[in-house]
Amino acid sequence: MDKKSKKYYDVYSFIVKEKSLNEEFLKNKIREKWDEIFNNSSISLKRKKKEFKEQFIKFVKDEILNKYSFTLQCKLLKIYECYEDQLKNLAKTKLRRGNQYPEVPTAKEIYKELFLQNNKINLKEDLKVSISEDFLKFINIADGSNDAFPYYSVYIQIKFALKKPYLSKDDDEFYIIDNPIVKDKVFKLPMVRATTWKGALRFAAIKVFEDWIYEKLTESKLDKEEVFKKRARIVMLFGNEKDAHEDYLGKLCLLAIEGKVPTGSEAKKKIEDINKEFEKWLVKNGIISKEIPSRSGRLFFYPTFFDTISLDVITPLSRETKTPVRGPIYFEIVPENTKGIFRLSYYPFDLIARGEFEKINGELKEDMEFLAKAIRKMLCEIGFSAKKTSGFGVAEIVDVDVVCGAKLKDYENDIKKLFNKYLRGDDND
Repeated sequence: MDKKSKKYYDVYSFIVKEKSLNEEFLKNKIREKWDEIFNNSSISLKRKKKEFKEQFIKFVKDEILNKYSFTLQCKLLKIYECYEDQLKNLAKTKLRRGNQYPEVPTAKEIYKELFLQNNKINLKEDLKVSISEDFLKFINIADGSNDAFPYYSVYIQIKFALKKPYLSKDDDEFYIIDNPIVKDKVFKLPMVRATTWKGALRFAAIKVFEDWIYEKLTESKLDKEEVFKKRARIVMLFGNEKDAHEDYLGKLCLLAIEGKVPTGSEAKKKIEDINKEFEKWLVKNGIISKEIPSRSGRLFFYPTFFDTISLDVITPLSRETKTPVRGPIYFEIVPENTKGIFRLSYYPFDLIARGEFEKINGELKEDMEFLAKAIRKMLCEIGFSAKKTSGFGVAEIVDVDVVCGAKLKDYENDIKKLFNKYLRGDDND
């Protein structure tokens, strides 16, 4: 056994209790299966190699993999992958009978067969082995009906169903395929990280700002103060602008104020100037401090967990010949129609810290309306997945729930109606 194989085997040997998943064990099973099939006169000579492959895949699935959760199955297949070269060499050199020798399946072929049974795997069933029903209910998220929310806070919970699959790229190196979906580190449920939600919603908010500019430009050029106020809404909700967004937002501001985007050598300087002017405007209006220019946003995000995982495949084609260039490439997805819950909290800590309580109610309405538009654009139009330009990660809104902390309880129904209006087109909720 090579060092890499031994390392993987030592780490995960505890998984297999009845039979050791080692090279010698697999070699013996290959010999037994091949002898059984080769000596079976009812199977034609032409069919024997294919029959062995099918039966060996079935053996690995039934006798080794199906005794464990999906996550451990993947770990075991990664161990199996370490022995593939040795097993193929054994098959070709030691078990050859004339022109016939067993065709040993790859770990990825066995992995693919796991999905072909139902085309998807319900990970909640795996979790039931070791996790209580109470925790499974928590994964599906509580209804947010308790009153333990801070004063002046708003908790928003949006249930959705995927219209297109969700995919993302995990960094798990010890995995059977190259494109695993992002999973929780402990329970291995597919998830959308809180940071992913924030980045996707910030991008959608910028698109809402852009839509507003193009809508208003049909009437006339926009007032600089009005444009800065609208752009500042993104800063107040999400925190400081990212470097990657500053140039784009600067161009949008110039488009709104001057009616055109500068080009040529003067473009870069004009964008820098408008961004510096906007930063001074933020300081002047107390949104950021000159001494401490960084600030957090009023929105706080939570992760989303899914309980179903599936497999998809792409095969890149040549533009000229339309034939496969490489592949197939397998990647894990959360399939369409899977339900999830997007949750976030709104808390205007900056106004509270300065004691500007009289401003909260006024800004609350503007923040909620802008936020509702951004959430709709993210979930229903743009998507929140990797490859969202191809339509991945678009969802349909199923239900909206809003819970306000004390001091804002009187606004709870109005905020819920606002979100239902923008997210579900319901004016009479």
